Amino acid sequence: MKTTELSGALLDYWVAMAEGLNQPRLVPRAAGSAESLVCMVDDRVDFQPSTNLEQGGAIFARHRGQDEISRAAFGAGFCFDLSDPCVDELIQTLPIDLPATMRACVGKVFGASVPDS
Repeated sequence: MKTTELSGALLDYWVAMAEGLNQPRLVPRAAGSAESLVCMVDDRVDFQPSTNLEQGGAIFARHRGQDEISRAAFGAGFCFDLSDPCVDELIQTLPIDLPATMRACVGKVFGASVPDS
């Protein structure tokens, strides 16, 4: 599957793999939920970095100095040095495209595609 096509729990799973988290797996979500699967790590943590700003933001913070991650987070037209600690306050006011940022993190580790299984 192309990295750029990852979404939902599958994207979250591949982010967990890219981050080297312990035992990521996809499990059925409770009935009545919009998505049928959820990514779990360590058999207990509901891992959703593509939609959870606390989880995804922490990953972005670790990778923010990397141009491809920064472009994914803020769009191709960003024009400031994200590795400069003086921009921390500005970054907190900008909307981050979490799914695109997480796809960029997966792509950085696995390249343009990941196994379909």
